Parts: sequence; structure tokens; C-alpha cells
Amino acid sequence: MARGGRGGSAEDEDGEEGIEISGSEARLKAWSRRRARDLGERSPGGGPAPLIDRVHKLMHLWKTGEQSRVDGYLESQGLWRHDLFARVVQALIELAEAGSEERSLLESIQNHVRTRGGVQVPRQSALL
Repeated sequence: MARGGRGGSAEDEDGEEGIEISGSEARLKAWSRRRARDLGERSPGGGPAPLIDRVHKLMHLWKTGEQSRVDGYLESQGLWRHDLFARVVQALIELAEAGSEERSLLESIQNHVRTRGGVQVPRQSALL
């Protein structure tokens, strides 16, 4: 993914913008607008994809309803018992609008990983 300059934008290899950049702020596009073929796959240098890319890839896979592809991706990326991945999914759920498709997909993925993979994310205790 190329980075744009000030006031520019970053683009996926197939020409889709992946990050909207304005001044000193950068905003990641919504998961539903990120459709690069290599989304969530290893980088050309062989390093792992960013967790947010892997979450977005899983959301697209989950939406297709093909559980075997979801499970295969979770396995190939080592996400079944990846504590930080589980925490990122939880954070995204908390940020997503209640009742939105995004939140529903994330909650479904979280429940699937918890029941099949055994990852337990500690719940925050009450502050008072």
C-alpha cells in the first residue's frame, strides 16, 4: 500500500483507497470498503499483515457464510489463541455503532473464536 502525502490518500494495489489522509490525521476506510485481494495476507517481505487488516479480512469471509474458509484463515494466521487479536476485536466491537452490521459481524466472529478456539478476553471490572 502506498502512502499519500499531505492531503492525499493511500491506495490499495488495485487502486482502491485504503487510508484517507488529511493534514496530520489518517483514517482507515470502513471494513466494507476495503476489498484488496491481498487484504489480511502476509506482506511482500513475508511479515504478518496488520491485525486490523486480518480482522477486516475475517469480516469479509464471515459475511460469505463459508465457515471452513473462516476457520482456515484463523488457523493459517494463528488467530485462534492470539490474545492481542481478541482484544482488538473487543475494542472494535465497543467502537462500532450498536445494531450495525459491523458490530454484528464482529460479535459473531468473537463468539466463534471463543467457542472454537478457547480465547478468553478478560472483561473490564466496574470502575466504582
